[in-house]
Amino acid sequence: MPLSYCHLVIPVIMGLSFSSTTHRQAAFHHYAADTSRQPDMEQVFTLVADPPHFPGGDSALQNYLNKNLRIPKAAVAAKVAGTVYVQFVVDKKGNLLYPNVSGPYKGYGLEEEAIRVVSSMPRWEPGKEKGKALNVKFDLPVTFTLPEPKK
Repeated sequence: MPLSYCHLVIPVIMGLSFSSTTHRQAAFHHYAADTSRQPDMEQVFTLVADPPHFPGGDSALQNYLNKNLRIPKAAVAAKVAGTVYVQFVVDKKGNLLYPNVSGPYKGYGLEEEAIRVVSSMPRWEPGKEKGKALNVKFDLPVTFTLPEPKK
């Protein structure tokens, strides 16, 4: 069931906004999910009025990442750090499905560590539209920083 909106300017999670009708309609395009792995998946939306979120909000998500994310030894040795973008679907029940990395490949185990941490997260609050929980695609930046050199 596609959503319809009239003349809205909605900021996207990454800070972009859509001001023309054509771009706004493209933002609401839904993607067919791989139903062989999750039979109750109907549609996956890219934008909803109430986006999915980590239990406890952004500060709780940051605390979770700080506690659980480990920069791989190979990345430290090569002095490689930066942001890895992990895409996943938050289903109607808050489960995180199909995590994968998008964007430039950094290597040295950063992508694998980002996927590991996202895959181990607790259930999220699902995205909703008009109070109804929906399957929503989400992009999460996971930032790796090198440890301070020991003095």
